Amino acid sequence: MADGRETWEDAHGPRFWRSLEQLAASPEAMRLVEREFPHLGEAARTDRRTLLKLLGASLVLAGLTACDDAPARPRPRPSTPWQTRCWSACPRRAGIGVIPGTAYPPLAVQAAAPPPPPPSAGDGVTVAFAPDPAVWDGRFANNAWLQELPRPLTKQVWGNAVLLAPVTAARLGVADGDVVEVTVAGRSVAGPACVLPGHAADAVTLPLGYGRWRAGFVGDHVGFSAYAVRRSDSPWFDRADLRPTGARLPLVTTQDHHTLAGRDVVRAATLATFRENPEFARGPAGPFPSFYPEYRYEGHAWGMAIDLNACTGCNACVVACQAENNVPVVGPKEVARHRQIDGT
Repeated sequence: MADGRETWEDAHGPRFWRSLEQLAASPEAMRLVEREFPHLGEAARTDRRTLLKLLGASLVLAGLTACDDAPARPRPRPSTPWQTRCWSACPRRAGIGVIPGTAYPPLAVQAAAPPPPPPSAGDGVTVAFAPDPAVWDGRFANNAWLQELPRPLTKQVWGNAVLLAPVTAARLGVADGDVVEVTVAGRSVAGPACVLPGHAADAVTLPLGYGRWRAGFVGDHVGFSAYAVRRSDSPWFDRADLRPTGARLPLVTTQDHHTLAGRDVVRAATLATFRENPEFARGPAGPFPSFYPEYRYEGHAWGMAIDLNACTGCNACVVACQAENNVPVVGPKEVARHRQIDGT
């Protein structure tokens, strides 16, 4: 190749503007191929175009030899011995869903009982630490969809609360939004109380995942951190003392977002009232204000039915609908003004 390069460098002019294929067929290039690949012999003198033709023809011949007459119907069973063994061990063929003889032997295990919570300085109550239903242990705290997702039982958004039973709240003299201080082994954390019917008496629940300061733009400084009073030797249950602080921190919930605003669920009246006004049950009628015109359905109308008996309150359908329809979040201030628009 050095001889050819030397010739090309010494020459000038348009007649030396040659293509790669022309250069490949030059005597200099052929001498290089013969020197580098002496075992090719005469095959080394085949030009590029002929070589591509041979390659294409070989591919076509390979495809033709691979073709075979398709059977009239699929073969019911393989023919070779090893295929027969694989077919007989196939879970679908056996109809049992698993390959026989591959299961691990059962192990006899017994769950260890949790250690008893250490006693507190006073009488105290039992405190339970639980992951938040939406942000879990805090790993999803920077997700605005989950922050604005109403919790299944409390309907609270954008924060956590000290969950306690009505009887415990009555004994402490607190209501929803009253700040309660929870002290565990000398360490304290304060949060708004949330009276939850059905909660165990003389116990409080502290949801985890809040009070973070490095979560991100959305999750920073939302709620209080229950980790501040959580101990490694009692990570899930402990003893705590409760004390009302006298401060207020209103809860942001969607519990009353869809009330009837003074309208009766069921209208009842006496016989005299019915005789005086037979249309009393219809209530006030008239156009309801709206920014949008009335939509006229032509044919079928859209509808959705949900079996509430099968609902577990996971709220996955709410987040999925919000994502599908690109519904924005509005933040805690607007949710408190009944302006949440995710449909919950």
